[in-house]
Amino acid sequence: MEVHAVRWPVFKNVHGEGLLITPSDPIQARVVAIPDADQTPEQLAGIAPGIKPESQYGRLLAAAGCQVVIPALINRSDEFSGSDRVTYTNQTHREWIYRQAFEMGRHIIGYEVRKIEAVFNWFEAEDAKTPDPLAIGLVGYHEGGLLALHTAALNTRVQSTLVSGYFNERNQVWSEPIYRNIFGQLNQLGDAELAALIAPRTLIVEHAAI
Repeated sequence: MEVHAVRWPVFKNVHGEGLLITPSDPIQARVVAIPDADQTPEQLAGIAPGIKPESQYGRLLAAAGCQVVIPALINRSDEFSGSDRVTYTNQTHREWIYRQAFEMGRHIIGYEVRKIEAVFNWFEAEDAKTPDPLAIGLVGYHEGGLLALHTAALNTRVQSTLVSGYFNERNQVWSEPIYRNIFGQLNQLGDAELAALIAPRTLIVEHAAI
């Protein structure tokens, strides 16, 4: 298989970055494999330490014949949460972006969902070159599971979705990280309702340690 670092446009001044893994054999499906926020694409592809081999689902999907894109997520470190000209905070990078995006009517979840959807656009462009379009799949773990659930609910191009290590009632969202807060969400939607929006397409929810 071949592994390439890739960067793709999402919308003005926003790009996605990650890894593209292409199997040596004919491609059977196209998949976006979303890691947890504190995992790197390289770890999920099995080319950097940090994830057990049996959990490197980016590599495993590619070995099974899937073309895989692994996007890099904004992590939970606080290394760059501030400025030399002002000060630094102990806010995670995810919270740092969440708070700035909130002022603009945007959300970190929305940014990352759009990055994933931009990959689907590329998948469709590749499928247009062949007479038999390939199925599109989505898999995510923990924070990646959150993104997989939201993306699949919004985008009917996804035929199959696996959400691992993320699915629960959201009534305790006040006790979760603030960057998961979505204004007015529980007036309409919890995780179960998002799952219902995916039907009748395939959704697998996997219990996993986090």
